Amino acid sequence: MATVINKKSLVELKRVDPSKYNTDEWIINPALPDRDKKYWKVIGDFVVEKNQNEREDFDATVLEETIKTEKIVKNNNIDKKTAELIANGIFFNGEYFSLSQNAQSNWNAIQTAISSDVLTEADFPFEISTLDDDIYMLEWSQVPHFMATVIQTVATHLGVGRRLKKNVKLSTTIEELDQIIDER
Repeated sequence: MATVINKKSLVELKRVDPSKYNTDEWIINPALPDRDKKYWKVIGDFVVEKNQNEREDFDATVLEETIKTEKIVKNNNIDKKTAELIANGIFFNGEYFSLSQNAQSNWNAIQTAISSDVLTEADFPFEISTLDDDIYMLEWSQVPHFMATVIQTVATHLGVGRRLKKNVKLSTTIEELDQIIDER
C-alpha cells in the first residue's frame, strides 16, 4: 500500500495499490512539505513547497477571487432586496398598490393617456386595483399625488440600491465589503 499524489491536481490518495497508478500522472510515496497543501507544487517527481513569492502570489489571487465573488453575492442581495421592496408596492390614501412591472406599465400608461388628453377629468373617478385586488376609485385630484408616490417610491428604492452597489464596486477588501449593510 502507498500514498499517491496526482501531479496536476495534487489529489492525495492514501493506502492504494501503487501499481495501478501511472507514474507519468502520479507520484508514488512522495515526501510531503510541512506547509498547507495550498502551498505545494510539483517539480518532476517531487512535491515541494512554493517559494515566498509564489505563496504571496497565490494568496493574492485567492483574495482577489474571494473579493470578486463577495461583490457578486453582495450585489445580487442588493438587487433582490430592491426588487422585494418595489414588489411591496406603495401605500396611498389608506390602500396598498402594486409596483410590479405590469403595474408600473399601467401607471405609466395612465399618465401618458392623461398627458395626451386621452383620459380627461371627465373620465374620473377611474377604477384601479389595490394590491389585494380590491377596486379603488382614483379621483382626478389624486392623480398627481398618486403618480408622484409611484415615481418617488421606485426611484428611492432604485437609488438606494445604486448607491449601495457603487460602494460595493469601490470596495477593495473583504472588511470594506462587510461594512456595506443594506438596512432597508
